[in-house]
This record gives sequence, C-alpha cells and structure tokens, in this order.
Amino acid sequence: EYVDIYPKDAPEDAELFDTEETEQLEYDPGRLFATCYRRYKYKRTLPDGKVEFFIGDLPVEKDKCLAAPSLRAHCIVEKYMYHMPLYTQMQNFAQEGVVIAANTMSDWVNNDARSLTALYDAHRTCILNTASQYMMADETGFRVLDPQKIKGKKSHRGQMWAYANPADGLVFFDYQQGRSRKHARPMLDKFKGILHTDGFGVYDHFAKRNDIIHANCNAHARRKFEQALFTSPEKAQHVLEQYRKLYAIEKHCKDQSLNFDERLQIRKEKSVPVFNELASWCKDQ
Repeated sequence: EYVDIYPKDAPEDAELFDTEETEQLEYDPGRLFATCYRRYKYKRTLPDGKVEFFIGDLPVEKDKCLAAPSLRAHCIVEKYMYHMPLYTQMQNFAQEGVVIAANTMSDWVNNDARSLTALYDAHRTCILNTASQYMMADETGFRVLDPQKIKGKKSHRGQMWAYANPADGLVFFDYQQGRSRKHARPMLDKFKGILHTDGFGVYDHFAKRNDIIHANCNAHARRKFEQALFTSPEKAQHVLEQYRKLYAIEKHCKDQSLNFDERLQIRKEKSVPVFNELASWCKDQ
C-alpha cells in the first residue's frame, strides 16, 4: 500500500524528477466475518397440477458446523502451534463481539482431529516404513490437565514421544501418559532398521532385537565430556577436540549440500578414523 506525499512548498514550475520511498511495517489484525449462503428457490406448476421445487446446492465444503474450515483451522493452529488455550481464544473472540461457548470450540477441535485420523495413520506408516530404515526417537515430558484426578494437582505428567525420519524430513508425535517400555511399543514394536536415540534405558530393550541396530546419540555423549572439564580438564579437552573434528566434517557436508550417499562416503573416509582413535584412547584411560 502506498501513501503519496507531495512537498507543500514546491513552486508551480518545479519538475518531478524522482521519488524517495520509506517503508513502515503495519499489522492488520485478523477479523471474524460471516459468509451468508443465499440460495434462491424456484418452483413450477406441472400440467397435472403438481408443483416442483428447486434450490441451489450448498458447496461441498459447507457442513453443518457454525464455524467454517478457515476458522476451525485457525483455532487448531493457535492452540497446537502457538500454545494458545481455547479459553484465551474465546476471550479474543468475545472482544470482537462474538461469544463462543467452551464446549463448542472443544467440539470443533475434537471433530477435526477425528477427520485427520487417516492422515495421522498414513504419516505414522511413512515413518515406520522409511526406505532408509533409519529413525530417531526421543521423548519430552510436560504437565497435562487431568480434571478426573482425585488427589493432588488436577494434572499428570504426560510424555510426547517424537519419531523422526530425517531422510524424508518427517516427524511423528505420539502422546503417551508415561515413558516406560509399554509406551514406546506402539511404534518401536513395528520398526525395523537403525534406531538413533539417547541413552535412556527403555531403548536398550528394543536394541536387543536382531532386526534393530541401536545407534546412540553422540551429542549426548559429548555433553558428559563437556561437564568433565571441571574435574579433568586435560582429558576432557582432548575428547572435545576430536568432536570438533567430527563437527567440522559434518559442517563441510552441509555447506556442500552433499546427498546421503556422498555424506556416507565422507564419513567412512574421515569420520571413522577419528572415532576409532577416540574409542581406542578412551579404552586406554
């Protein structure tokens, strides 16, 4: 959008020769509006006296829900991507003059979640059946409201298990009420290939299977040596120097935009010798 500003003191014989533009970032808040589907009705009388009626069909995407798909999508994005509770969204809508009940908004989210079940299942299948047969797994705890809880706080500590397929750029989130072996089974019991995790003991159970190769996370291993700088600085510094070499190799691969096969070749040529030397050094200590 342009706002034209002319000089107030320019004489009539002055000639326009250029413009100077200064930008300022504006914000147009989101707004609620209603789309009214006005359907025209027609009728005609047949020779036998019967009357036929005609009315335009509603669009396929128009369901019986008060909220259009755009509004429901907005509520879901605000809640799950930007962590804005439905209660806060209700207050924002009320400030715009639109009062929406809590149960109504909850039903919007629940019904749309059920509609996405097929996509959710297909996404999980893509993660488990990746052509690369490589998956990363991790879990993160957070408090979950639990109004049915009888004693103590009305919440419990839930776990969001994350499973990543970096080859295809996919991440799958599986909510569970805990982080024990049984909570990982819905995903890991069906996986075959290379499982990349931290040192959490639950993953060791699945690593015992013949169809799984367990790869531990070097970023987590490095942290231990970084913490050892306070107690054994000389030895810890030596290990961290080896990790710097490995990170430099990875940075080179990233800067050169190498594909997976090219990275594998580079790692075999340059990273493996560093790992072997580091492993040998650690065994001698």
